[in-house]
Amino acid sequence: DDDGDDDDDENDLLLEGDDMIGGINEDDMLNKGAGVVALPEPLGNYKERLTEMAGAEDSGLGVFGALKHLEKERAAEDALLDEAFGVEEEEVDEPDKPPAYMIDRQILDGTLEDELETTPFETFHLELGQGKGVRSVGCFKGLIRVFDHEPTKDEAPFDLSLLLKPQSYKVRLYVLRGMKLAAMDPGWGGRPGKSDPYLHVTLGKEKYNGRKEYVDDATDVDFYKLIELNAELPGAGQMIIKVMDHDTFGSDDLIGRTVVDL
Repeated sequence: DDDGDDDDDENDLLLEGDDMIGGINEDDMLNKGAGVVALPEPLGNYKERLTEMAGAEDSGLGVFGALKHLEKERAAEDALLDEAFGVEEEEVDEPDKPPAYMIDRQILDGTLEDELETTPFETFHLELGQGKGVRSVGCFKGLIRVFDHEPTKDEAPFDLSLLLKPQSYKVRLYVLRGMKLAAMDPGWGGRPGKSDPYLHVTLGKEKYNGRKEYVDDATDVDFYKLIELNAELPGAGQMIIKVMDHDTFGSDDLIGRTVVDL
């Protein structure tokens, strides 16, 4: 296109020659900030390939045929530019797949103990007092074996003296995600309600309070949090995990809780 109109020249892409696009020298594109990027192949082949992709034959339908041919040519031009600059086709969204850490793992509706057919230990509740003053003071978990003779050291399942000397342990809790949490704060303007969740964990006198790390306006949260607590065995064995809703005014609300029996 050499009609002397510089503005039209700058908007044209289909030109004869190996080093010109829209009347702008290929070497000057980056220097002048023309906003046009050179094709990664000699431009002399551009028009020939475009004509080949669009199809050169006339459909014989007059104006409508010319419009149809123009549409094909534009579609071919877009396809050629995408190919030249390595633009990939838009990917179709696939259904959400479970993350790798959930493969072969089952999501339980309740506690693990409710799902087990048998438990590793029997539970014996310990009470103190008499009559109406009886109160629960703890529980003993273990297995009871009855011998008809005095057991030898080899027959004893473990050293009973270990029960009198608590051993120190480090408990690590990995919290990955909170999904479909209850919305504790009302929505406005037709928007669904949200919560400001954070984690609160207790194990006996040990405590973790993540109130300062709350997530603003969310019901699906990626916590990915490692929490370490000190523990003793024998000792406190009920680890209580709570998800709380942070409130600026008033007390925080409980979203949900679960108990891990160590």
